Amino acid sequence: MYNDKWVPRPSIFKTILPPKLPMNTKVSQLITPSCCWNMQILKDNFISCDVNAISQIPISNGDRKDTIMWHYDEKGVYTVKSGYWIGRSLVTTPCPSNVQPSAA
Repeated sequence: MYNDKWVPRPSIFKTILPPKLPMNTKVSQLITPSCCWNMQILKDNFISCDVNAISQIPISNGDRKDTIMWHYDEKGVYTVKSGYWIGRSLVTTPCPSNVQPSAA
């Protein structure tokens, strides 16, 4: 969670300030059993603008596996080149969490 780009914030995709949570905390630990953001945990551990950004992320209530995605580049443009570099990094570094790249 600390190093992953998971917050819908253009260009950085991370929290503004690190949360007050252990380094090994997973995003799934911020979600209730009923598939909602645990607002109390968010408010206790993140600054308000991060709470607002995180709480806007929709949560699937289905049993779906994580997928690897990439966003547009620093200029706000999606390019095949950016996808190439993401794909290349997956070959040279392990995937986060338990996500495995799949053949398309």
